[in-house]
Amino acid sequence: TFVPVMLWISALAAGVKISIFTLIGMRLRRVIPNRVVNPLIKAHKAGLDVAINQLESHYLAGGNVDRVVNALIAAQRANIELTFAR
Repeated sequence: TFVPVMLWISALAAGVKISIFTLIGMRLRRVIPNRVVNPLIKAHKAGLDVAINQLESHYLAGGNVDRVVNALIAAQRANIELTFAR
């Protein structure tokens, strides 16, 4: 349970390049990898360029990563220029 191998495999199958050591580092930083990697996969499939570090830092700040990614996807589909920093 400490090393999320199945999550790593699903990320690789989705085309998201993430290291297994990054996932282990998330566990050490007390970040739940599912709450960061699944929205990252969703953003990658939607064509957004979001880094794992941005999502992880947002999670550590207490934000809802899934809602932010959903908002970015909705803004992209509505042709609204919205960056992750904004």
